[in-house]
Amino acid sequence: MLDCVAEAGVTPVLDTPEGVEAVRRRGADGTDRLFLLNHNGHEVTVDLAHPRRSTRPR
Repeated sequence: MLDCVAEAGVTPVLDTPEGVEAVRRRGADGTDRLFLLNHNGHEVTVDLAHPRRSTRPR
């Protein structure tokens, strides 16, 4: 499945710790929103100061 994802050009929104999901959604007004979902049973820290790649459109 990961091969299909890579072939489709899908890339991570943000580097996250194990068990944390990052999702970007774009509103009707073009504003991006970043949602972080922690699927762990404990608190984790996510570094937002240095995202792996820009979330802005190219």
